[in-house]
Amino acid sequence: MELHEREFFVGRLCLPYSKISVAENVDVFVHPLSVEEYFEAQEVYKQSFKDAIKAGNLHGEDFEEFLIRNSIWNNILQDELDELVEKIEDCKVGIYDSYFQSSVQEVYRKELEEHKKRNLELLSSKHSYDYINSDGLASYARWNWLIQKSTKYEDGSPYDWKHATIQKVLTKYRDSILSEEYLRILARTDPWTTIWSYTDGRPFDNENPLEYTHDQKQIIIWTKFYSNIQEAMDYPPQEIVDDNDALDGWLIKKRREKEREREGSLADELNNKHEGADEVFVYAPSSRDKAKVDRLNDAGAAHVKQQRLAQLEQEGEVKYGGFKDVQMRKVDQSMNQQKGR
Repeated sequence: MELHEREFFVGRLCLPYSKISVAENVDVFVHPLSVEEYFEAQEVYKQSFKDAIKAGNLHGEDFEEFLIRNSIWNNILQDELDELVEKIEDCKVGIYDSYFQSSVQEVYRKELEEHKKRNLELLSSKHSYDYINSDGLASYARWNWLIQKSTKYEDGSPYDWKHATIQKVLTKYRDSILSEEYLRILARTDPWTTIWSYTDGRPFDNENPLEYTHDQKQIIIWTKFYSNIQEAMDYPPQEIVDDNDALDGWLIKKRREKEREREGSLADELNNKHEGADEVFVYAPSSRDKAKVDRLNDAGAAHVKQQRLAQLEQEGEVKYGGFKDVQMRKVDQSMNQQKGR
């Protein structure tokens, strides 16, 4: 992003409103809610939710059953969606690890885009009927109330809805929100970093964060994010920081290392509870739970598991004593006993 573009977007997000063009030479201004209005908006949601439940609209598990019953969603798609989260993270770690291998990195970037696209497709399918559940209806009512309450002319007078509907202004407002990519670029570069420094981290006039615009809240979050990165003991090279996917990969790798340390402690605890047991079985109802349990295995245990799965696939059915690793262990035990005589 060029400097003049960053200056434009920084100037825009510093405004205490969002400027929306609704017709030729007609602009309206969507202001953030006051604290009192924010609370009123939550009351609108709460009442709309109650009304939707009373009218018989589905919610929670009942709505999930409706989706499954009508072949809109199923457990297979949910498992795929859960696995995509892991695959997207794996690609970002791959981009970080291969940062100085451009050809390898390019492969990971292409895979990442494919996974993101599929993830969006699945989410769109899963939430395609949200407009008829209680949460969706309540959210829609709150958004309509919010836009109607906060849309004004330039002089501050309420908009009279002569040139556009609430839905049109809502759509344009959502379209005007800065993307994560843009916000991350702005948060780590000038002129925003200079403004942040000069104002000691308080660049906006409003005292209460509830009265910030959406973009103002997000730029503060991302600015603090990059400040924390800079304070890290093992701060990554600037090239990594400037690459969103590579930086995400660095963070994911760090998080996984800490998780493995915690899971290692959990594995030790399980082994202590079942001292003397060759194996400990842990119930894992979902694919994500299965992945957590898998991470408890060390390299040797993971190899044994793969070996057993391959044997099951080849032979169809194997009794516990028939697994090759179990048989080898029995042979070793027998030989040790013979040596001890």
